[in-house]
Amino acid sequence: MLDTALAFSVINRHFDVADFLLEHGAAINTTWNSHEPASILHHLVFEGNDDSMRLLIDRGIDMTINDYRWRRRRQRELKR
Repeated sequence: MLDTALAFSVINRHFDVADFLLEHGAAINTTWNSHEPASILHHLVFEGNDDSMRLLIDRGIDMTINDYRWRRRRQRELKR
């Protein structure tokens, strides 16, 4: 539950709430979306939400994480 709240707080730029949730156990590297697992960072990249991406990067999100749809280019090339 904290992970979903974290995702929505970051997406909606409620950074004070996001920091509170991280301090109280929300997982920054979560795959939070129930119908299609996605990392918060990939969702933000898709939206072009730079401020929120910066918050997650500054808080230590795994920059190499993969999710359901989005993978690094090299991994896509290896799967071909």
